[in-house]
Amino acid sequence: MKISPAISILGLTVCLFVACSSRPSYVLSESKMENVLYDLYLAEVAIDENRFSFNNDSALKQDLLNSVFKKHKITEQKFDTSLVWYNANIEKYLKINSRVGERFASLSEKLKTDLDRIEAEIRKSQIRNLFPDTTSFFLQSPGFFQNRYVFKTDSVQLKDIHLFYLAFQVLGIRDSIYPALSFCMQAGDTVFVNRDTIRSDGAYSKSFALPSGYTVKEIYGVFSIPDDERNRILFNDIILFDESKMP
Repeated sequence: MKISPAISILGLTVCLFVACSSRPSYVLSESKMENVLYDLYLAEVAIDENRFSFNNDSALKQDLLNSVFKKHKITEQKFDTSLVWYNANIEKYLKINSRVGERFASLSEKLKTDLDRIEAEIRKSQIRNLFPDTTSFFLQSPGFFQNRYVFKTDSVQLKDIHLFYLAFQVLGIRDSIYPALSFCMQAGDTVFVNRDTIRSDGAYSKSFALPSGYTVKEIYGVFSIPDDERNRILFNDIILFDESKMP
């Protein structure tokens, strides 16, 4: 059977269209691509907002980006390959970017609302951040002295406070590597210890209440991550203040 040139061209065009529009198995799914892009954008924002910490350190920047790939259990090469394919299928890529943008807009609005509320209450109560001056730091492993950050408050400011509010941003968490927080309130001979596990990137906040009848003398604690494999996590914008003054 003889196939005409016109039919051959049409068939080739259809094959190319199907090959281009059908996602190959080696390309990340749309939902996976969306989540990876979202976390990469968060990493880029963190790098941009912490220029002093990164100080043109390309290795430090790459470590933070690599933590995103580790979190999603993919390689940078797989991401790059997927990015090339989605750029060739621009409609799909634009839809993914649109969803990522919506998530960013929602997160930005929430962070702005929370920050405005916190700053307003701090100004109103005239209480400054009770957390130590270092409100941005990295935890990294392996290395015993690098996989933990110990903090201690200025005890002079703690008088008559019974309800504390702690909030911060975190980036770099991946499956099975979860930072731990121990928050200790010293009241006389008694220490009230609160422990929590931080399981996701983004905004973290929690209230810590001192039982009635006690007066806090000191607050201290530690952020830590397992010292079992190479990892780097950024903690940023840490604030601790008297929540009882909030309306």
